Amino acid sequence: MILALLLLAIAGGGWYMLQTRLDDGAAPKVADKTRQSRPVVVDAAPARRLAFAERVSAIGTTAARQAVILRAKVTGIVTDILFREGEKVPAGKILLKLDDREVLSELAEAEARLRNARQLLERALKLKRSRNIPQARVDELAAQEAIEKAAMERIRTRLRDYTIRAPFAGRLGLSEIGHGALLRPGDAITTLDDAGTVKLRFDVPETLLAGLRTGLNFTARSVAYPDKRFSGTIAAIDSRIDPVTRAIAVLGEIDNRDGVLRPGMFMSVEMTLGEKRPGIFVPETAVLLSTGGTYLFVIRDGRARRIAVRTGRRRGHLVEVSPGPKEGEMVVTAGGDRLRDGRPVTIRRPEGDAATTAAPNGKSGQ
Repeated sequence: MILALLLLAIAGGGWYMLQTRLDDGAAPKVADKTRQSRPVVVDAAPARRLAFAERVSAIGTTAARQAVILRAKVTGIVTDILFREGEKVPAGKILLKLDDREVLSELAEAEARLRNARQLLERALKLKRSRNIPQARVDELAAQEAIEKAAMERIRTRLRDYTIRAPFAGRLGLSEIGHGALLRPGDAITTLDDAGTVKLRFDVPETLLAGLRTGLNFTARSVAYPDKRFSGTIAAIDSRIDPVTRAIAVLGEIDNRDGVLRPGMFMSVEMTLGEKRPGIFVPETAVLLSTGGTYLFVIRDGRARRIAVRTGRRRGHLVEVSPGPKEGEMVVTAGGDRLRDGRPVTIRRPEGDAATTAAPNGKSGQ
């Protein structure tokens, strides 16, 4: 009897321990199931359909339509300075003269040699009519006359380098040249800028290339004139896209006949590309990123449904998604990192905040 009672006690204890372990293993599963069925509190906002044209903001630097640094081409002493710093000059105006007396002497000598060569040639031609001179001698004198003429033209060309002229109309810059200064080839005299039309170069992302075209209008602003807007037109588009910045260079032109703008100024550019195009937009906080791409959660029948999307245009705090939710469907804007597909949700703030749900400029149909 004692042995039977002992065996019965051992069997009862084993059954109790086994039952306890089974209960302990089932408890997490029950708790996990309960947790999965419990709604997750999230913020949400409706997907909106907006229609607007793409706007581009960029920065650029101005440059003159034509610009040059006037430099000396020959060695000489400055004898005359015929310009004032900062003045506007017409094309061809004489700006500076160098001492050219030595070159003038060389020119006079060359002219005398040419006259002599021509006289000898004329005599030879007269003698040729009477056949008193061989043709070879006539040809030799004709060649000598051509050589002397070329030598004289070469000296005249060099003489022109002693007079510095404005190659085009424009405004002169500053100068450090004075009377009596010795100039050598390459020495800078002053600058000349034709800024009647100002060029403005800026970069546009390659994603907007389809909307770019020459003749497109833009507006630009400068910190020097904060209350003034300058109108310009795209004159040229680069033939290549920068492989590093993934942007393309655009060259615009701004009418500057009043001379307000100067080359080298920093300007901000605003431009509208194409016509208004509709799309579905959601707050940018609704779009999540994973190794598989971008996605968001849309709320349907009280449950979160995960859908893959591609992002497009941006407008303030809104981003275009496609293929995406339908207009008016609620998308999760906060708490999506705790969700799984099909998980029940409770919306805490159906309309979100003004920054994420309001359309640009406060108009949903802009």
